[in-house]
Amino acid sequence: MTIISNILYNQKLTDAHTCYKAFRSNFFKKILQKSIVENFSEEELEKFKSDMVISSATIEHVGNYNNQKMMLRNMVKLCKKMIIITTPNRYHPVDFHTKIPFIHWLPKSIHRKILKILNKIYPTTPIPLNHKNKFTLLTSVLLSAQCTDLNVNNVTKDIYPKYYKPEHFVKLGRKKIERLIKSIGIFRIKAKSIYLMSKQLLKKHGGKVPKSFEELEKLPGVGHKTASVVMSQGFGIPAFAVDTHIHRLAQRWGLTNGKNVIQTEKDLKRLFPKKKWNKLHLQIIYYGREFCKARECYGLTCKICTTCYPNRKNPVKIKKA
Repeated sequence: MTIISNILYNQKLTDAHTCYKAFRSNFFKKILQKSIVENFSEEELEKFKSDMVISSATIEHVGNYNNQKMMLRNMVKLCKKMIIITTPNRYHPVDFHTKIPFIHWLPKSIHRKILKILNKIYPTTPIPLNHKNKFTLLTSVLLSAQCTDLNVNNVTKDIYPKYYKPEHFVKLGRKKIERLIKSIGIFRIKAKSIYLMSKQLLKKHGGKVPKSFEELEKLPGVGHKTASVVMSQGFGIPAFAVDTHIHRLAQRWGLTNGKNVIQTEKDLKRLFPKKKWNKLHLQIIYYGREFCKARECYGLTCKICTTCYPNRKNPVKIKKA
């Protein structure tokens, strides 16, 4: 496509995935009557305005048509002369984001099938980890590393009635926390993380769980996956926590190339609507535990695998995270 474009138009394009279109800002002002940047006066906005505003492969990620219009309105407000927007070219055989050939041509129907099956089996998705507040949710997610939710719940049912605030665990100290969670794997490491995390919450956040990925991931023992669970299940903010189980299922269902959990998260966020992330995350977990188990289905027997890939003959080889 790049070669053909360069020959036909005597250009020197290098990005075959992207179509570049340039519009004068007046073009958008005619079709977009109202700006959403209403909290700033014209004088305040003038400080942020630029001659050119560029959106490089971003607009397709902001959601539905109305959200895309809102984004354009913001760009119009901040632009003096020209707006440049780039989007991936659907007709290029290699998907721009995942680098998987043809995945952006076929899987929309697969996505709909997967969502239909999951919504039918799991119309509601209760949070699997029992908790009393956001702090105990954070603690339970931390404890669930290399441990089943059932084991975590069995341990915390005797802890949370009495200890459910950061100050409680700081007062307990590491050794007593170790004794409380001794039946959970790598309990010494987890006890240390809970103790230090509690101290930091008291020192920097007034004992409250912060409502941002950046601050959550600064806490001892808290990684991106744990932060994603807390943001989605604790605060209701769209996030797509990807662990090794979801990473495995996404590969079996042909939703990612399986490079690593980071890439899998990006692929799933791109493929599914943002408003469905929180529920879908839990639906996939429940489905994997019940129907598409690690050592049973292998991409050949469960309803999703047989519905989406009826001609599949060989087990799917999974790339480890």
